[in-house]
Amino acid sequence: MITEDVVTLEEIQIRTEKTRCVPTLPPRESQDFTYISPSRPIHTVVVVVVVVVVVVVVVVVVVVVVVVVVVVVVVVVVVVVVVVAVVVVVGALVKAFRRPNIRCVPTLHPITALDSIP
Repeated sequence: MITEDVVTLEEIQIRTEKTRCVPTLPPRESQDFTYISPSRPIHTVVVVVVVVVVVVVVVVVVVVVVVVVVVVVVVVVVVVVVVVAVVVVVGALVKAFRRPNIRCVPTLHPITALDSIP
């Protein structure tokens, strides 16, 4: 036969208070180097944060400048290629639709022709 223990609310509160843990800081001698103690001056943390921010800003600026330079070079190359292609196509069209060049053969004046005979 199964018997059930009846537990009152007060007993549950007493049991939880006994098992509750209060977090404490580790003892001073067992602290590792990553732990920032309150005694450490705040200016070192500020300096580290400022250095990190400056490095990130410099990297972002360099990346943006490189991207802008690459885009400008690509645009210039595309413009040059398009201009050369248009000049070649227009030159070919002008050559294709130009009237045939009829050369006029100069004829000698009759008097000049008689003078040239020995």
